[in-house]
Amino acid sequence: MKRFLLVLVFIAGASTCGAAIIADHTCTDMGEINESHVNAACGLFRLYYGRTSHGTQIITGMEVMEARYGAPWQFNESGSGGELSIHEEYGDLGHNGDTGWADTTRDALNAPSSNRNVVMWSWCGGVTDNTSAGIDIYLNTMNQLETDYPEVLFIYMTGHLDGSGESGNLHQRNEQIRNYCKANNRVLFDYADIESYDPDGTYFLDQGADDGCYYNGGNWAEEWCVEHPLSDMCLDCECEHSRPLNCNLKARAFWWLMAELAEKSGVPTPTPSPVPMGVSLDMPSHLFRSGDTCYCNVTVTNSGTSALENHPLFVVLVVYDYLIWAPSFTEYDNYLAMYPLFPPGETNIEVIPGFIWPPVEGSGDGLYFIAAITNPEITAIVGEADIWDFGWIDY
Repeated sequence: MKRFLLVLVFIAGASTCGAAIIADHTCTDMGEINESHVNAACGLFRLYYGRTSHGTQIITGMEVMEARYGAPWQFNESGSGGELSIHEEYGDLGHNGDTGWADTTRDALNAPSSNRNVVMWSWCGGVTDNTSAGIDIYLNTMNQLETDYPEVLFIYMTGHLDGSGESGNLHQRNEQIRNYCKANNRVLFDYADIESYDPDGTYFLDQGADDGCYYNGGNWAEEWCVEHPLSDMCLDCECEHSRPLNCNLKARAFWWLMAELAEKSGVPTPTPSPVPMGVSLDMPSHLFRSGDTCYCNVTVTNSGTSALENHPLFVVLVVYDYLIWAPSFTEYDNYLAMYPLFPPGETNIEVIPGFIWPPVEGSGDGLYFIAAITNPEITAIVGEADIWDFGWIDY
């Protein structure tokens, strides 16, 4: 807890310079998210997230990223395995002047077993029919929670689009939330802003955009994915009330926010532990589809000071009930003839050269590569073995 208090002090100190932290449509480029900061966030933050159906869009997109990329884009309830800890609570921010969500938050944070240090609640339709006074109640209630729980970080949120455009009440109330967060250096997840732009930055709020990505001329998410059919941001998912692209963008913005908070916390990026003796597998994804680049590489790490001689490397492709042994991909083989010794350090081996995943019908999973080096007698594994699971989809 003391460590997290230091985090909050650091963020508050940075915020005195006008540094509100806002996750919006400019924060959805996965390539701009620092993975070392994501790893730090996974070890630092334990979220309590209140949401109903609209709020699941973040979680749905995160599930897509986890299936597609694996670590560090992983989360679970407890935070086990170095993943981000997220507890989901059913409920939302209600409507005009409702503060029931705050009572639920207090009950959760006051529980003897609670270890949550970040709280985020999402809106359902409660901004559309809200008033300026009602939003003030929301903002004041959040502020009171921040005062009462200084060891907890609270994330504000705007309401999802409803098609009423720039002149609608929803936009005015969202602006009220944004202005408060900017003026008071708060942390904001800007749901509505993410729904107002496609990934190329084309603006749709002034064209009546809504939460389903429809606007006066069509559906911007569907149109963008037709033009970019191989984009990972178009990976299919059951995105409540919307289109997959919307969920996938929100997931990226959320991970950006976690990484940004970790960076602002001043928590040093952990120094990587020495790589142990053994092997590691590398493929570009855990889930492939037509047009994706695929390959398989193995890195053998000899952490000793002398060469490993006559230690066979085994790389086995497991396809349901079949074992296929590299490098010849026959019934039984290993790399001893090609690599009779492994010098100290790392030896990188190409198991499968890069190729383009072909068109497929249906989907599949449960395929594995398993890799290990053994002693010369092939009676024991030397160091750490590795396994990589993968599958494919037809979209």
